[in-house]
Amino acid sequence: MTQEIHRPQAGPVRETVEVPLTVGQSSLFFIHELDPGSTTYNMAVAFTIREEFDPDRLRDSWAAVCSRHSVLTGVVRPGTDGYVQHWYSAEPPLTTREAPGVDADALSRMLHQDYESPFALKKEAPARLFLYRHTGASTLLLMVHHMVGDLTSMAAVCEDLLTGYRTGVTGELPEPDSSYARYVAHERTFLDSARSEPMRRYWADRLDGCAFALDIPGAAASTSAADSPALARFTLPRGPADGVRRVAEASGTSTATVLLAAFNVLLHRLTGSSDIVVGFPVEGRKKPFKRTVGYFVNSLPLRVGVAPEDGFPAVLSATHSALVGAVRHQAIPIPAVLSDISPAVTRAIHQVSFQFEPERLSYGARMHVGGLGTVRLFGEEAEFVPIRQQIGQFPLWMQIGEVEGALQGGLHFDPERFGIENATGYVRMYEALVRDIVDGETTGVSAWGADTGGPGRPT
Repeated sequence: MTQEIHRPQAGPVRETVEVPLTVGQSSLFFIHELDPGSTTYNMAVAFTIREEFDPDRLRDSWAAVCSRHSVLTGVVRPGTDGYVQHWYSAEPPLTTREAPGVDADALSRMLHQDYESPFALKKEAPARLFLYRHTGASTLLLMVHHMVGDLTSMAAVCEDLLTGYRTGVTGELPEPDSSYARYVAHERTFLDSARSEPMRRYWADRLDGCAFALDIPGAAASTSAADSPALARFTLPRGPADGVRRVAEASGTSTATVLLAAFNVLLHRLTGSSDIVVGFPVEGRKKPFKRTVGYFVNSLPLRVGVAPEDGFPAVLSATHSALVGAVRHQAIPIPAVLSDISPAVTRAIHQVSFQFEPERLSYGARMHVGGLGTVRLFGEEAEFVPIRQQIGQFPLWMQIGEVEGALQGGLHFDPERFGIENATGYVRMYEALVRDIVDGETTGVSAWGADTGGPGRPT
């Protein structure tokens, strides 16, 4: 039987610190207030290490991590100029579950049950840690609300947690990292300055007349258990993957740009639309914030025109141009831009997102997809346990990483909008499109991938 133990945090209490929300945080909190019971913005990483962890030692390490990374200890409260975060007002809990002899399926159900608990951001900490101790092994589940973290933040927290556990933590808590407060102040100064105006104008021109919507065909599965797959796997072996890299080198672009251009073709094939908008997440981290825990993501809406008669060079050129322009103007938060363009645009910035991770950053793909083998995680041999998580408002999210020369990942989908059959069909079409590009097909985009029998609409 599973035993649940809630352990209080150790160490002295720090004084409360009041810090304004960033534009991105404010946007996420607004969405949270619309649906407080939603887990859409729960972020999680789970991994298994072949060792039975000491709960007391882990508790001390977790207390030190939370004391250092202040944003994990905040609650959101009204301030004189909008909502603010009050750091050191709540203690992120550690829960230990004793589960000797648990099998993989039972462990997955336990993880998902814990994951599906929403955060009450006005009264509890936006972070939780779970320890599952099973025979000869331990699984750690770290959860944060997206408002206080991103993939880089999750990696920093896990690294500090494991380092503290191995080295031992004394009663003296570490100095807090105040760099996220500096980042918040920097953003507010930038937005109030004349330096933000050219970027506002760029995005206003780029998104003028944009509908921010694609009519993607799909049908939700008839049943969808909480721990059922919401991912259709994508795999491109080393040979075709090297072909993608050759196309990128010959065109003076990048692997990510080639794959994104092919994704734009797929969306055109599925929807018949010639106005394609795809979110491309970037982290606005400058050097001083490389290990800062907080929300740094800016999802850039890349708008690309795709016509049935276009050859791939034309689509690739348009995609490259959109990507380069967006990255050059990424310093301004997109929610601030959208409020300038249309106050009505609050949630549906775009319906699909595309994320590419080079080899050195491919932990995201390994973490979300799973089944890609044991990894060396901050000095530990660990195996990621995938958790179905629908991060953000995207019905479809293509995630691809370079893993040992191949291209691995998958299409995450909202099970209330799509079934696994839909998503699998889309991925098979996408794989065929990429192979056609590598083989040098030059016909119009409406002909690519036609032999897959996929669910694309005629264009």
